[in-house]
Amino acid sequence: MNIELNNLFIIGIVFFLGLIADIMGRKTIIPRVTFLILIGLSIGPSGIDLLPNSFIEDWFGTITTISLGMIGFLLGQEFTIKSIKNIGKQVFYIAISKVILTFILLSVSLILFGVSIPVSLILASIASATAPAAIYEIIHELRIKSKFSKTLLSIVAFDDILALLLFSFILAFVSINTDNSVFTIMLNGLTHILYSLILGFSLGYPIAKITGRITNGEPIMIEALGAVFLVSGLAVMLELSPILATMALGSALATFASHYKTTFNAIKYIEWPFMVVFFLLAGASLKIDTLFNIGMIGIIYILVRIIGFYLGARIGAKLSNADKNIEKDIGFTLIPQAGVAIGMALMASHKFGSNSDIILPIILGTTVFFEIIGPVIARYFLIKNK
Repeated sequence: MNIELNNLFIIGIVFFLGLIADIMGRKTIIPRVTFLILIGLSIGPSGIDLLPNSFIEDWFGTITTISLGMIGFLLGQEFTIKSIKNIGKQVFYIAISKVILTFILLSVSLILFGVSIPVSLILASIASATAPAAIYEIIHELRIKSKFSKTLLSIVAFDDILALLLFSFILAFVSINTDNSVFTIMLNGLTHILYSLILGFSLGYPIAKITGRITNGEPIMIEALGAVFLVSGLAVMLELSPILATMALGSALATFASHYKTTFNAIKYIEWPFMVVFFLLAGASLKIDTLFNIGMIGIIYILVRIIGFYLGARIGAKLSNADKNIEKDIGFTLIPQAGVAIGMALMASHKFGSNSDIILPIILGTTVFFEIIGPVIARYFLIKNK
């Protein structure tokens, strides 16, 4: 009984801190997501240690799944047949170019610096991923609905699929001398992505045909939450990706639920409280000392990743004849790094335990940097191109 009351008390504090971050985000040029992460960092174990470790461990996993599920669902609306026809070529070229060039530049830079080839390739493949949560939250906060922001959301959604594919391939390549075959590792990566998307689409179609009709009107919040929670929960149970599964769910609803207009509004009304807890706990779970332990390898990782994102996105935009503002600025908005990268780092460290003392500190330390600085940069360029 006491533990339950204590948790409720902590959640109350978290919501009020979220309100402070919201107000500060409106009054300054710094996005509220950065304020939330900084507040979480300050009250977590790396700060004044106000949040108990038990609370972070008990709640962070569930809140992360819920939040990423909602974000995936909302990103899915950018992946309808209509939207893909409108900006599909740009999204494909920019995402592919950004992922490949970043991987090449960073792997070569790390190898020249003296890092082993396997570690260099793994770090470079992890670097190609973007944090969709931070990007989506900034766009939602600013209420921007420009061509620039829509293109960015589509790139972010497609980007993580490409990053996971590249990581699976690299993990297979550097595992040639291990007990698992290259084919097995690559197949596992591909099936993980494919099954996640199939799960979302297979449930999305019947939900699209039913939802809204039950209540004889627009879909209500309980229908939207039920769909997202159901697909996210199944993805976790089946060890699949909640964000990819709910992205497919959102795409299916946007494509097949033509009988109503406000497909995603029900989720938009409820997502912010979950996002407050998610970003604040994300900040609390970060360890600031990792930022000071990354050394020269971490600095190279940060600088080359930014350069790779900018040049890669610019080349892709040029090849696809994108607007000049997209060509010049879209690469800078993609640099936030978070959960997907950390998940990859954990997988790589588990498989190559002898290199975990390099891979994990670099990814954790650079994630602290990119999660604080990335949203600020992304916000600036989104406002510039609204």
